[in-house]
Amino acid sequence: MRDSPEIAIFIARMPGIDAWGHLTALLSEEEQVRLERLISERSKAHFVFGRHLLRIALSRHFRTPTEQWEFKIDKLGKPRVLSPQSLNGVRFSLSHTEGLVGCAISPDYEVGLDVENLRHLPDAEALAQIIMSTEELAAATRPVSSRTLLRLWTAKESYVKALGTGFLVEPSEVSFEYHNDNPSLLRRVSCDTARSWRFESHYPASGYVATLAHSGPDHVGISTAWVDLIDAENHNPG
Repeated sequence: MRDSPEIAIFIARMPGIDAWGHLTALLSEEEQVRLERLISERSKAHFVFGRHLLRIALSRHFRTPTEQWEFKIDKLGKPRVLSPQSLNGVRFSLSHTEGLVGCAISPDYEVGLDVENLRHLPDAEALAQIIMSTEELAAATRPVSSRTLLRLWTAKESYVKALGTGFLVEPSEVSFEYHNDNPSLLRRVSCDTARSWRFESHYPASGYVATLAHSGPDHVGISTAWVDLIDAENHNPG
């Protein structure tokens, strides 16, 4: 059983990099294999905390114990729900950045979430030439600020995550414009011909920006909740 909203965002502070080891017992065999392929402790911590938040988010939203959730990778490389089978149509999207991890879930709509730490980019102007479209460059105040570039990057990342394809084209070939701080899609990738997408900017904590992409209607219900990744282990819904 589930209640509204139709899209739920869960955000968590990233625990210390040494706090992830005991959480690996919650991972599936496939996830354990993926974890072993990662090189740095930082990458491993981000992967484990992301999967932990995903299970917490799904369990809370659908009132299903965390250990019942299993996942598969589809032919395009996007993770999907494998078990419980009654919920294998649920869509979700994970994102992590330094200090923060986020997850968006929906039983009805495709979703993509990207979160970024609003840090200084010393090469922002050079990066803008790679990331921004000709329309975006023409509309931007110069020099392009780190904040502008990172906010735009979350929009582009959220879009390709919702599509489930990754960047099949250069980021500069996807184009957005902003109205009242929310992005709207000006130019989409060629394989995306069927859906109408909506985008919302979020600022989940001081120094962070996020964009949610979804295929729902204009007034879809969206909630945001904070999760304590360590304390949440003691609150597993039955």
